[in-house]
Amino acid sequence: MLSLRALAQPAEDQRAFLELIVNDAPQEATLVRLRGTDGIADALIAVEDLERAGLHGLQGKREQHEGREYVSLQSLLPDVQFKVDTQALALHVTARPELLQSTQLDLRALQRPADMVFRTDTSAFFNYSATAAAQGQYSGALELGGSYRGDLLYTGANVTPDGRVVRGLTNLTLDSPKDLRRILVGDSFAATTALGGSVILGGVSVTREFALDPYFVRQPLPRLSGAILSPSVLDVYVNGALVRQEAIAPGRFEVRNLPVTTGTGQVSYVVRDSFGRTQEYTSAYYGSPGLLAPGLSDYGYHLGLRRLDFGIAGFSYGPPALLARHRVGIT
Repeated sequence: MLSLRALAQPAEDQRAFLELIVNDAPQEATLVRLRGTDGIADALIAVEDLERAGLHGLQGKREQHEGREYVSLQSLLPDVQFKVDTQALALHVTARPELLQSTQLDLRALQRPADMVFRTDTSAFFNYSATAAAQGQYSGALELGGSYRGDLLYTGANVTPDGRVVRGLTNLTLDSPKDLRRILVGDSFAATTALGGSVILGGVSVTREFALDPYFVRQPLPRLSGAILSPSVLDVYVNGALVRQEAIAPGRFEVRNLPVTTGTGQVSYVVRDSFGRTQEYTSAYYGSPGLLAPGLSDYGYHLGLRRLDFGIAGFSYGPPALLARHRVGIT
C-alpha cells in the first residue's frame, strides 16, 4: 500500500490501491502504478480493470507487470484525461463518449418474455352449425382440422339449401415462427396488394406471416441517440408525454422503438447530469402501420389452378395462375 506521505513525494513505479472514478461514476478500487520523479507524471492501470469499468477500444502504450497487461494513461491523451487525488486516494479518469460502453433502451410496448415457450402439441377440432327454416329447408357448415408438431391439416364443407354437400377449402399449413414464413399447400385465398388481384387457388402459397410472432415490430419506429460524459438521468417524451425515465451511465446511448402513434408527431429527450446541467433534443416523426422497417421484407407467392364456382361446386378448377408480391423496407 502507498501512504499519503508517499503520494506527496512519489517514487518511480509506486503501487497504490486507488478508488477508480470513470467520468464521475465510482468503480471498484484497483491497483495503480504511479510513475514520475517530480510529482505524478503518469499512471499505469491494468487493461482488464479499465474494461471492467466500461472503457473499450483503448490503444496506448502497454507494459507487462506481474502477469497483467497495463496501459499508460499518459499515452492515451487527449482521448483520456486522468488526475490522481492524493487526499482522497482516488484516480479520476475522463474518457470520450465513444470509448465508453453504450446504453441501449428498447421501449417496445410488447416485450417477449424471456422464458416463453412455443408449444406444438398434437390436437384436433371439429366445428359445425345447422340452420332450419319453416319451409322445411335447412343448411349448415362444418370444419375439421388436426395439428401435428405445429402443422395443420384442415378441410371445410357446407350444406346448401337444396341439400347438397359442397367442399370448401382443404389445405395443409406449414408454419415457421422463427422465419415468420407460412407455406400452404392446397386451397387458399391468394391476394397481392390493394391495387393487384385476388383469387382462390388450389396449389402452393409461400407468404410472410408477421402474426406468427405477436411481439415482432415490423414498422419503423423512431429512435433517439446521444452521448454524455457523466452519470445522468434521461427523460424521453413522445408528443409532450413522458414515456420513460432512466438513469444511464456515461457514454453513448440509444433509445429504440419509441411507442408512437400513427401520423405525425414529435419525440424528444432531456438529459440531466449530476451537476444539474441539461441537454435537450427534439425531432419530428411520421408513423404508418403499412411501412416496413429497414431491411425487412414482406412477400407472397401463389401458384396453382383457379378454383371455380367456390361455394357451389366442390371440385371445379380452371386454368393455372400466378400471383406474387414482394416489398422491401429500404430506409
